[in-house]
Amino acid sequence: MGNGSEITGAVRWLAPECIQGKLPSSASDVYAFGMTIYEALVGKTPYFHISKSNEVTACKLAGELPLREPEKINDEAWDLIQRSCDLDPLEHPTMEDV
Repeated sequence: MGNGSEITGAVRWLAPECIQGKLPSSASDVYAFGMTIYEALVGKTPYFHISKSNEVTACKLAGELPLREPEKINDEAWDLIQRSCDLDPLEHPTMEDV
């Protein structure tokens, strides 16, 4: 955490509901897992094209996913990332389903 209510660092992996102050849950863990899959496949941090944490936060709260690089993320992996990082945590698959 930064000063005051500013979130820094791990915001790129943090579920939107946690950014909004809700407690972490298994659904937010699945979200972080989806962002980790993205990073592993692309080789760059999620939202790598955005330098400011507050801009990343705005994208996440709007339900925007990181840029897809089709040559690095096939359709099956992208579908998993999309489902894992849905803005509605109730729509996330369980880790058992993943």
